[in-house]
Amino acid sequence: MKLYRGLLVSCGRNLERATASEIVYALQTKLDLNQRGVYARLTGISGLVTVKIPKSISVLNVVEELRKLDEEGPFFIHALKIKPIDTVINADLELMKDTIPKLIMDMVGTYRISPQKRHTSFSTSVIIEAAASVIPNKVDLTNYDWELLIEVVGRHMGLTAAPRGYVFSTHKALSQTEQTDWFLPEDD
Repeated sequence: MKLYRGLLVSCGRNLERATASEIVYALQTKLDLNQRGVYARLTGISGLVTVKIPKSISVLNVVEELRKLDEEGPFFIHALKIKPIDTVINADLELMKDTIPKLIMDMVGTYRISPQKRHTSFSTSVIIEAAASVIPNKVDLTNYDWELLIEVVGRHMGLTAAPRGYVFSTHKALSQTEQTDWFLPEDD
């Protein structure tokens, strides 16, 4: 199972290859990112694609640009949710506790921890307790300012500290746009 620093993209079952093509096309063609440093791979988990983005490029800026691209008109067909992954480490709670303080240096205000685990024996409560033990800020589960994303994929763990709203759900964006029946002929 693979996990890269960059993006973690969810999609429907058996649509991983189409999703990988779609996201790489968006990044390379629409956002004009360096073609050599941007590529997608299957994680080995159904419905999940990992996208590598060079360290010189902010993953939060990439998510924001993808959101703008999709707001211009629904762009994504296969990608359902796009999450930034700022740092990838081995799935180890002590290593996670050592890494989190570096990620939250700019974090001001309240926060929430959002763990997602796949193919691991870690329990959600153990992940949350370990992460919260090294964060001095106040927890607020509903009106938080920051979100600590923890993605465990097999033996890898992806971490991101992001201001609220950086998990991009293409399905939500589509439902918030005006729905029209563009495929039906207009009544005269």
